[in-house]
Amino acid sequence: MAKQWKLATPAPDDLIFGLLDIPPFIVQTLYNRGLRTAADITRFLAPGDTTTLSDPFALKDMDAAVARIHRAIVMGEQVAVYGDFDVDGVCSAALLMTVLHGLGARAQVYIPHRVEEGYGLNRAAIGRLNERGVRLLITADCGTSSIDDIAYACSLHMDVIVTDHHHVHHDLPPALAVLNPHRPDSVYPFRELAGVGVAYKLAQALLTTSPGALSDAQFLDLVALGTVVDVAPLLGENRILVQLGLQAMRQAARPGLQALMSVARLAPEAVDAGSLGFILGPRLNAAGRVDSARVSYDLLLSTSPEQARDLAAVLEQQNQERQKLLEEALLSARQQVATQAASDVLIFVADETYAAGIVGLVAGRLAEEFYRPAIAVERGPELSRGSCRSIPEFHIARALDECHDLLERHGGHAQAAGFTVRTDRLTDLQQRLLCIARRDLGERPPEPLLMIDSVIPLSQATWQTVRWLQRLEPCGPGNPAPVFRSDNVLLRAVRQTGNGHLLLKVTDGHVTWDAIGFRQGEWISNLTAGDRVDLVYAIEGRQWAGEQSIQLVIKDLRKR
Repeated sequence: MAKQWKLATPAPDDLIFGLLDIPPFIVQTLYNRGLRTAADITRFLAPGDTTTLSDPFALKDMDAAVARIHRAIVMGEQVAVYGDFDVDGVCSAALLMTVLHGLGARAQVYIPHRVEEGYGLNRAAIGRLNERGVRLLITADCGTSSIDDIAYACSLHMDVIVTDHHHVHHDLPPALAVLNPHRPDSVYPFRELAGVGVAYKLAQALLTTSPGALSDAQFLDLVALGTVVDVAPLLGENRILVQLGLQAMRQAARPGLQALMSVARLAPEAVDAGSLGFILGPRLNAAGRVDSARVSYDLLLSTSPEQARDLAAVLEQQNQERQKLLEEALLSARQQVATQAASDVLIFVADETYAAGIVGLVAGRLAEEFYRPAIAVERGPELSRGSCRSIPEFHIARALDECHDLLERHGGHAQAAGFTVRTDRLTDLQQRLLCIARRDLGERPPEPLLMIDSVIPLSQATWQTVRWLQRLEPCGPGNPAPVFRSDNVLLRAVRQTGNGHLLLKVTDGHVTWDAIGFRQGEWISNLTAGDRVDLVYAIEGRQWAGEQSIQLVIKDLRKR
């Protein structure tokens, strides 16, 4: 797909020359990320610590939540943590359960089944918890949109505390406390916490009022994992929490994560945000996609290396099954896309063969391939469940808000959301979403924009550069890995892997590096050794079997 290349506006000379101890391309990159003063840049590059985080009591309703939990502990009441089946929800539930048990609470966990129950609270589950004597219900990564379900819990004389980070539709649920930095009246300084980040703030507040019981530092690995896998922006508090969580994993990972790293052949010292998002995260998510997320929950809280190894092996098998289901669904989805008008600004595919746990991955891959908002739906006899992935130009959660009269339930973020709809309303939903997308995006799909941080000679891709780039990590949404352009690069070798990746050897006459273009194998018919290209790429330092190497990750290229 053709991309627009856009080189960032140059940083002011006085900023560059005011930071002579920092390479200009680093200053330029951070200027591109919105850091406009020397103080901001110096602060960003300094190691983070929890003392720089905001007071958890700055979250609305935190006082009420902490007081009610302490009362439940003193009174010996039954408490339930209601989680979600994705990594953010599982990490949130594991964190809260550890804190509650550490403080002496009589706590139990409930994680809904993706296929049988779907996202969020449901009356049947609330009824079962009520029968078990639960008097306090704490949600983890869900609850903001469950207004009717929480009202039902209240009618059973349960108190409900919501910990969540999802988009607030209109009204807040009638809970005792709603801890969500996105609520309209929030004054919390950082709004982009993941669900596990909100759970961590509750843990911090509880431990502040119960000193000595536990340390909030023991949860930082869970916070990092949930934050990265949920694709939360890696800026502000999220960046600090992920930095600290990654350090904890490298130094002394919990048994479950050690076992998962082992089956994934990931060395603990090599753990970074990328390995959370693309290696550990998919394996943990696989449980909820093909069966029950309880396997992932049990793995994270396992204290037995033997049990952890067994659970990690189950997740590895489930991940392989997930990959197979995804490829089968993508084949069908691409065939559906081929029948839709090329000018449609929104992709909508539905099929009864799509597994509920796979539709989000299908939507994500379609949005990436076609650069359009994409919706994939598991079509059922009466109810259908859909997952949405979007592009920066289109807020999918707000679009679903405009379709609330057609939906049974919905929720999500700007670029990722989900819904349940009556199957006989699917066509109406598709047409309305298409109209909303045309209104917001125009009549033709937008062309993806490839932002370039700096133009550098290829010979500047050195280990010294890699070490400076590592100081910008963790990279991800909001703080993407720096992207560079090098012009008039010579191709020494060109080939394609069996799974569709492009492999190049590139040189400027001074250095020669390997370069890989993931899922860009279609270039093979247009390139040959000896060609010269302008190359846009990210730089990766790799360590394998005790050896170090540099690899360029191709974003795009243009033949000269």
